[in-house]
Amino acid sequence: MIALLQAATNTQNDSWTRLADRLGDGMVAWAPVLLAALLILVIGYAVARSGSALLQRWLTRAEFDPTLGRFLGNLAYFLLLTVAVIAALGKLGVETTSFVAVLGAAGLAIGLALQSSLGNLASGVVVMVFRPFAVGDGIAVAGHEGRVEEIGVFATVLHTADGREVRVPNSALTGGAIVNLTRMGQRRVETSLLLSANEDPARAKHLLLSAAQACPSALQSPAASASVAAYDGHAFRVSVSAWCETAKTGALTDELHTALRLCVESARLTPAPK
Repeated sequence: MIALLQAATNTQNDSWTRLADRLGDGMVAWAPVLLAALLILVIGYAVARSGSALLQRWLTRAEFDPTLGRFLGNLAYFLLLTVAVIAALGKLGVETTSFVAVLGAAGLAIGLALQSSLGNLASGVVVMVFRPFAVGDGIAVAGHEGRVEEIGVFATVLHTADGREVRVPNSALTGGAIVNLTRMGQRRVETSLLLSANEDPARAKHLLLSAAQACPSALQSPAASASVAAYDGHAFRVSVSAWCETAKTGALTDELHTALRLCVESARLTPAPK
């Protein structure tokens, strides 16, 4: 009985020994491969971080929008890191072709599900690269007018003159016309008056032009102007315009309307009958 137990014990010990030997041989055989894969990951991680930082510094020196710099830097980081992971898996013997195919299919599915958001993202990158406007500019776009408060990756924030905050999807910016109200530095304010045909058009133009030129916010160059815009036999319309600095557009509008009203009253110009 004792001999049988000793034989069983010896057999078990031999099995464990053979298993340990096989594990040892396997580890010796796989150690270089594992170390190589780990080295690829470490180097890939370092390259991804360095590449992302270099890209962000370059974009900053090139005066790109900071939001775009961070976004492109993070995108470069994840792309480089993905390449490193795929390379490490290939070193371990994993079939990377199927892995890349799975990633591609997943990316396509996510792209279709987030089509609208990705469109806004792409439009945001276009806006940040080509810069049709900057933060602080006044713009009119997609039926809204206001001052640009923030240019985001997915939407642009406007603050309107009446105190509202409007978030305009970036796809609406690149899909239509953008009117920059401040980039030129000067704005023209125009209004018109309908006068009786009994009035002398030349005299009316002279008086109204003088009133426009006397507005405190009006620029001397470009000069104010006045012209007869329409005449129908019973009345004629005089169009009056003046230029000002962009920041004084509201002030000039008020000054011009007030000055023309006072001119009509003091010069006894006859408005057209309604």
